[in-house]
Amino acid sequence: MYEQVEKPKENESRVVANSVAQKKSDGKQGLGFVNNRPKPSLQHKILMQGDFVRPKVIQCYTVVTPTNNQSVDNWNATKDLRLADDGQIAVAQDSSYGSHDMWATAALITSANNVLKGKKSVMRLSAGGDQINGPAPDGTGAKTLVQVVPENVATKTKGTKMTLWADCGRSGRDIMGVGKGTGGNGRKMTGVYNKDRTGFSKFIGRSKERKTSASDPRNMSTEIYQSLGGKASYDLLSPDEKDAFDQKAGINRYAEPSIGEGYTMASGGAKYPGKTTWNFHWAGVVMVSGGDRVTLENFATGVAIEKNDKWDFQMYGPATKADQTFHDQHKAGKQHGQAPMTVPVKKR
Repeated sequence: MYEQVEKPKENESRVVANSVAQKKSDGKQGLGFVNNRPKPSLQHKILMQGDFVRPKVIQCYTVVTPTNNQSVDNWNATKDLRLADDGQIAVAQDSSYGSHDMWATAALITSANNVLKGKKSVMRLSAGGDQINGPAPDGTGAKTLVQVVPENVATKTKGTKMTLWADCGRSGRDIMGVGKGTGGNGRKMTGVYNKDRTGFSKFIGRSKERKTSASDPRNMSTEIYQSLGGKASYDLLSPDEKDAFDQKAGINRYAEPSIGEGYTMASGGAKYPGKTTWNFHWAGVVMVSGGDRVTLENFATGVAIEKNDKWDFQMYGPATKADQTFHDQHKAGKQHGQAPMTVPVKKR
């Protein structure tokens, strides 16, 4: 889980006006389900920007109060942070979508960079000069973090001026090692999910992880539902049963992609009245520490071949803490319908 660290009151966080997010538009089973999901702790609020909707930074995690706010030795970033539970990553919150600013331990930067390089990602990570430090929320002691400097080897740009495809799918494929700078090769993507071993597969040790033949989010979603009993059967489950089902399958709130992999959300269910509904969203994962994951995301502007520097780092927490997952937070924006599916994705 991550912890929210607020900057002092005199330094209220800003919202980047030109970072408007645009995404690509357009039988009940008799199982003994057990629901371990914590109850949501705070209602989501929505901030309108033009025709698009941004959820505000969700204050559902632990908040550092004014009595122990940021100081020289307490995560003095001068802006709100999402801080990993083990204190090894921090991401600044210029808006609900995160920011260009991330800090991590030097060792974590090196290891993440090596994984990205090994997966043929266009993304490289290196250590910058800025540092912040403070106590880890999990009680493991003080941590010193250094600025993370991203580099796109395809565009030969780095730092806050790094450019990336202005499209979630293209940028995601490049980060996940499929696009190799082109943003293409979408057919080489696959969704992954878990399915219990049955019949002969139990005896030959076949992995319970399954890969979709589909490469686009909507068909991934359809294929996963069909493999696990059908969408109609899923719809008959109670909310608690659906949550337990999702946990077994490793989808929605329980999607846990690794570095160089990612998330995709396929829109589904009824649309929210008066809200723009997008077909899907993609996000590549560039760093993981404990249960916390950091994505690097960019969004469509309506120009298919545009590259820009409007991307964001963002941190998401595990399903064990309400409202922190990628699924929870993107669903809360009401831009993907009332029943979207989030699937972990990777290179086929």
